[in-house]
Amino acid sequence: SLKATIKPQYVDHIPRAVRGQVGDVLRTKDERTEVEGWDCFDWAITEAELKHLLDREIRDLSGGELQRFAIAAVAVQVSDVY
Repeated sequence: SLKATIKPQYVDHIPRAVRGQVGDVLRTKDERTEVEGWDCFDWAITEAELKHLLDREIRDLSGGELQRFAIAAVAVQVSDVY
């Protein structure tokens, strides 16, 4: 069976479903670093320009920041289809 991972279209709903700081949530979701043997977490936060937001609460992110957070959250998960 295939595992599909999707980014929510309506990112304004994310703060209602996910609580915590950006860095903590992404570290929790990061499966690829261990499975693939490289620092996927650092790659995702760098590419999504989230390094300066790691200590910020998800509820305090702007719309664009939520978009980048959602993309990074999907990117760090092991999946067959993204």
